[in-house]
Amino acid sequence: MNLKGYKVFSLLFAAFCVLLCASGCSLQKKKNVLQDDDGTAVGIVNPVVQSNPEEILEQLGIRFNEPEGASGVRYSIIGGKTAQMDFVWNGVECTARISGETAFTDISGMYFSWKTVTDTDIGRCPAVVKLADSGGSSVGVCLWYDTVPGLMCSVSVKSGATQELLEKLSRQVYTIVYV
Repeated sequence: MNLKGYKVFSLLFAAFCVLLCASGCSLQKKKNVLQDDDGTAVGIVNPVVQSNPEEILEQLGIRFNEPEGASGVRYSIIGGKTAQMDFVWNGVECTARISGETAFTDISGMYFSWKTVTDTDIGRCPAVVKLADSGGSSVGVCLWYDTVPGLMCSVSVKSGATQELLEKLSRQVYTIVYV
């Protein structure tokens, strides 16, 4: 092959590689894009789907207990795996999540520089309470893992968080499985 033929071959090969990469990226994007009936992209698929207690129990085998005095209770399923219950309790916005997991992992969706992290327990399950300051108030989360059914649990509050409050809510939201 002469030098001119080599250059043409190199350019064609480079163009082929660019097209191959572009088509792969295009296919990948379409998997996460919501489309209408004619195939026009209308947005990114939201992993959070509104639900109800019966559907969560049927699909995930998970049951929440609504805390005494909770109002505005809303249920959802995140990514087909995690059950979520949002509610207001004593004027505070709260979120409880339960997910089938193989080990302790943070499913709370709370990303803060935690000021305190305290070991505790919820029933027979080891737990951790994390507290931070945010916008002049304290936010917090209680996380625990129930090994018997393999469920990771979290309860978080967006203001007025204390260890006592989070532990009390956690004990109300989830019934520990005893063997």
